Amino acid sequence: MMNRYTVLIVHLLVMIFVAECLMVQRCMQRRHHTKANRHALTIPCGQCLQPETSSPLQTPISPLRLHATTDNTSLEEHLDDDKSAAILQDFFSMMRPITIIQAVGAFLVGRLVIILHSSKQSVFRDLPSIITASISIYLGYGFGMAVNDCADANVDSLHGEKAKSMTMRGRPPIPFGFTGWTLVNLSVMTGYSIRMQKLFLIKNLICGWLAVSPLIGATLLGGDGSLTEEVAAKLYRLAVIGFPLQVSREILKDIEDVDIDRVVGERTSKLIAYSLVAAVNAAMLCLAHYWTMFASTPPIYAVTVAIGVPMCIRAATLPLVKGQKLLKNSIYVLLAGMITSLLHQSR
Repeated sequence: MMNRYTVLIVHLLVMIFVAECLMVQRCMQRRHHTKANRHALTIPCGQCLQPETSSPLQTPISPLRLHATTDNTSLEEHLDDDKSAAILQDFFSMMRPITIIQAVGAFLVGRLVIILHSSKQSVFRDLPSIITASISIYLGYGFGMAVNDCADANVDSLHGEKAKSMTMRGRPPIPFGFTGWTLVNLSVMTGYSIRMQKLFLIKNLICGWLAVSPLIGATLLGGDGSLTEEVAAKLYRLAVIGFPLQVSREILKDIEDVDIDRVVGERTSKLIAYSLVAAVNAAMLCLAHYWTMFASTPPIYAVTVAIGVPMCIRAATLPLVKGQKLLKNSIYVLLAGMITSLLHQSR
C-alpha cells in the first residue's frame, strides 16, 4: 500500500514540476524580454544595478547577463546565450528556499508526535520515509511559491506594480474522510490559483488552512485505529496554533507587498495579524496541553517560548518590514523548540 502511494506521489511531483517549470519559464522569458527592451538604451555597458529586492521578479538585469546596445539583434543574441541559466536561477530564487523550511518543520513536528506514541515506529527506522516526505513537501511548497509569483504578477509588488482593485465533530470514516479532505484541498488550491489569490484576507485564510491541513489529513488517514485519540488530539492542537501563526504571517507579508489601503487599511491589517499572534502566545503560555506535549529535560520548549514570545511582542512595535521579518524568525524559533523537544523525548 505504501509503495503504491509513494509511486503515485513521485509521479504527481514530476508532473507538477514539469508543468510549473514550463509556466515559470514563459513568465521569466516575458520578464527578461520586457526588461531588456526597457533598459536597452538606459543601462551603460559595465554598470551593475543591485537594489535591495525580495524576489527575482524585481531584480534588474546585470551587465553580465545583458550587454546594453541599441542593436536589437545583438541584444537578443546575448539574452539567448544565458537565458536557460538565468531562468533556472530565478526559478529557484522564487521558490523561497529558506521560507519554505517552515512547511517541512511543521511536518516534522506532526510526524514526531505520531512516532512517539507508536510502539511500531521509531525515528531511525522511519528516517527514509521522513526524508522522502520532507523533500516532497519542500519541493511542492517551493513550486507553489514560484507559480504564485507569476500568478500574482499584477497584484504583488514583487513585480513592481500595485493592485488595481482588491476585494476583500467526530472524524469521518476512512477512506471517505481522507478522500473528502483531499478533494477539499484540491478544490481550495484550484480556486486559489484561478482567482482567490487576489482576495485579501480570503487568500490569507486559505494559506493558513493549507499550512496546517497535513496535520488534519494525518488524523483522517490514521483514523482506522493506527492513531490513538490522544495523538489525534495533539495533531489538532498543533493545527490550532499553526493556523493563526500562518495567517498572521501572510497578512503582514501582504501589507508590505500589496496596496492594502483600498481594502481595510494597513493599521487594521496589522491589528488583525498581531491579535492572532497574541492569541497563539496566550495559548502556548497558559494551556497545559502544550507544556505536556513538549515536556523534556532540559526544558527546551520552555526556553524557546521564553525567546519566541518576546520576539513576537517586539515585532509588533517595529516598522512593518522589520516586524514581519522578526515574526517569521520567531516562528522558526518555536518550530526548532518543538522539534528538538520531541526528538529528545524519542531518545
